Amino acid sequence: MMLDSGTICIETKKRNFPEWLDAADRAAEAGDFSMLMSMFYEQGWQGKEKITSIFRGAPDEIIFPELERCLRDNENAGLRNAAMEIYVGLGKRSLPRIIGLLKDENEEVRTFSAVMLGRMRDPDAVQPLIESLADPDLNVKHAASEALGQIKDKRAVPALIEALQGDMWLQFPAAVALGELGDRRAVAPLISLLDMPGANVPAIQALGKIGDPAAIGPLTRFLEDDEESLREWALDAVATIASRNTGMPVSIGLSEKAQRLLIETLKSDSLKAKRNAVIVLGAGMVRSAVPLIADLIADRDLREDALEAIAAIGGEDALDALMSYAGDSDPLVRRAAVSALSGIGTEKAMKAVLPFLSDPSEEVRMEAALALAKFDSDDARQAIAKMLSDVTGAAYEAERKALEAYKTLTSTQPAPFVFNLSDTMALRDYISDRLGLHYDEERLNVLYHRLSPLSVSAGFRSLGEYYRYLVTKGGSEDLHRIAAQLMNNETYFFREIEQLKAFVQSLLPNIFRRKSGTGERAIRVLSAGCSSGEEAYTAAILLEESGLRKTGCTYEVIGMDIDTGALDAAVKARYSARSFRASLNGLEKKYFTTDGDWFVLDEQIKNAVSFKHGNLLEPPAGLGAFDVILCRNVLIYFSDRSVERAAHNLYGLLRPNGYLLLGHSESLCRVNTDFVPLRLEGAVVYQKA
Repeated sequence: MMLDSGTICIETKKRNFPEWLDAADRAAEAGDFSMLMSMFYEQGWQGKEKITSIFRGAPDEIIFPELERCLRDNENAGLRNAAMEIYVGLGKRSLPRIIGLLKDENEEVRTFSAVMLGRMRDPDAVQPLIESLADPDLNVKHAASEALGQIKDKRAVPALIEALQGDMWLQFPAAVALGELGDRRAVAPLISLLDMPGANVPAIQALGKIGDPAAIGPLTRFLEDDEESLREWALDAVATIASRNTGMPVSIGLSEKAQRLLIETLKSDSLKAKRNAVIVLGAGMVRSAVPLIADLIADRDLREDALEAIAAIGGEDALDALMSYAGDSDPLVRRAAVSALSGIGTEKAMKAVLPFLSDPSEEVRMEAALALAKFDSDDARQAIAKMLSDVTGAAYEAERKALEAYKTLTSTQPAPFVFNLSDTMALRDYISDRLGLHYDEERLNVLYHRLSPLSVSAGFRSLGEYYRYLVTKGGSEDLHRIAAQLMNNETYFFREIEQLKAFVQSLLPNIFRRKSGTGERAIRVLSAGCSSGEEAYTAAILLEESGLRKTGCTYEVIGMDIDTGALDAAVKARYSARSFRASLNGLEKKYFTTDGDWFVLDEQIKNAVSFKHGNLLEPPAGLGAFDVILCRNVLIYFSDRSVERAAHNLYGLLRPNGYLLLGHSESLCRVNTDFVPLRLEGAVVYQKA
C-alpha cells in the first residue's frame, strides 16, 4: 500500500478569518449592510455570528429594510437564507416584523415567515400561525402547521385537529405537528385517518409519538399488513408506546401472522427493527419467541429490551438459553443472564441463579445476590450467607452494604427500585450534559436497567437518590463508572473497510503532499472514542503498511476514551477472535502472535500508539494538533447539542485542512459546524476549512 502522489480534492482559495473580519468591520463602519449580507456564509458559524452581532447593534430602520429586501430576492437563495437566519438570530426584536409578513401579498414571503416563526419557537407566534392555517396558499398552510409543531404550544391542538379533519391537504403536516405536540386529545382524530391511504403513515407516526396505549389496538393490525413499509411504521409506533409506558404494562393482542412476522424480524440486519420486535413480542407475551430473544442478551444494544421481554413473558422457556451464558467470557453478559433469570421469578429460575454466586466477577455476584433477595426463600438466604462468608475485606463490605440497602428498600415498598419517569429523565439530562450520551424517551428503560445495579451497589434506594448525590457530591470517578456502564464498546479491527481505503488511498497522499512543502514529517492521528484500542491500532497498522517511513515520515497515533476499563484493555493489546470480524488480508499473521485463545499485538505497533483518558465534550489539555481524527460510531449516541459541542472541540484539535472521519451512519448535517464535507470514493469525510 505505497502512497500515491495524486490528490483527490481541489482546495479553493478564500480569505482567511482575520482578513474576512477586517472586511466585515470596514463594511459595518461604512453602513454597507448589503455587503455584509453577501459575506454571511463565507466563514462558517463564526462569520454568521459576527454578521448577526453587527445587525443586533444597528437601528431597526436600517436593518429591517435590508433583511426584507433579501427575503424578497427571488434570484439569490443564499441571500434569502441569510436573511432568515438573521431574523431568527435577532429573537424577540424581529418577532413583530415577521408576524406582520404573514399577511404579505407574496405567498413565498408568507411561507418564509412561517418557517422563521417555527425556528424561533416563540409562544407569541401561536395565534398568528393558527390564523395562517386558513391561508389560501398550500405552502403557507404547510409551513404554519410545521411551525406550530415546533413551538409545541397546546393552544394549537384544537386548530390542528380541525385542520386534520376538514382539510385533506393539511392532513399530513397537521398529523406530524400533533405528534410533536404529544397531546392525547389528538388520538381519536388520528385513529380515524388510519384507513386513509397517504394520511395513514403520518397518523401512525404521530400516534407513536403521543404514546397513548389506546392507540395500540388500531395500530396492531398493521403489523400483519402486506405492505412492508406500513408494518415497519406500525412496529415502531407500537414499540414506542409500549416502551414509554414502562411500569404500566401494556397488553398487546397479536395474530398468528403478526407473531410470525415479528419473530422473523428478530433475524433482521436492522438494530432498530430487532429492538422494536423484542419490545412488542414481550408486551404480546409471545412464548414461542423466548429462545430467540434470549439469544439477543449477548448483544449490548438489545440486552435490556431482551431482559424486559423475557420477564414480561414469564415461564421457563428461556432457562436453557440463559444458563448457557454462565460460561460467557463477558461479565456483562453473565450479569444480564442473572437479571433475566430473576425476571422469570420461578423456583427453578432461582436455583439457576445459585451458580452465579461464585462467579469471578464481583458485579455478577452482586447481581446474583440481589436476584436471590427478591425470592425471599430459605434457600436464597442460605446461598447469600454462604457467598458473604466466602469474601473478605473491602469486597465483603461492598456486597454487605448493597444487600442492606436492598433489604431496606424491599421492606419499605412492594416493588423495589421501580421505574420512575421523572427520576430517570433527570439522570438522563445530567448524563447528556456531561458525557454527551443521550437517551430519548423510548430508550429510558435501557438507562434504568444499566444504572440501577450501579446505584444499588453504591447504597442508594432509587435513581432519584443517585441523581441527587451526583449533582451535589459526585465527582469524576462517578462519571467514569457511569460511562463504563453505559458505553457500547463494540468495535473490531478494520471496521468499515471502505472508509479506511479512502484514508489510505486519498487522505494520506494529500497530507503527505502538504507536509512535503513545509519540511514537517510527522503525521498525527487521533482515535476519539477508541474503546479497547482496535481502531487506534488499525490506524497504526495502515500507516505502517503505507510506506511512510521509507519517505522519511513518522507517525503517531493517540487513542482517547472516557471509559478507563476500556483503556486498560487497549494498553494490554490482547484480543479475542471477536475483534477480527473484518478481513485483514493476512495482516493478522504479520502483526499478531497467538497466546492460547488470545491474539497479541506486535510490540512495534503497540509502541506507536498511546492512550489518554478524555471526554469529547471536554478534551484534555496538551493533546496537540492532528492531521486526521477518527471518531466513528460515537456521535450516534449523542444529542444534537452534544454533537455540536463535540464537533467544535474536534475542529479545534485538527491542523488546518485536517480530516475528520465519522461512522457510516453519522453526519454533521443537523448541527452548525465549520467542517466542509468531502465525498470520496466509498466514504464521506469532513475537512477543516
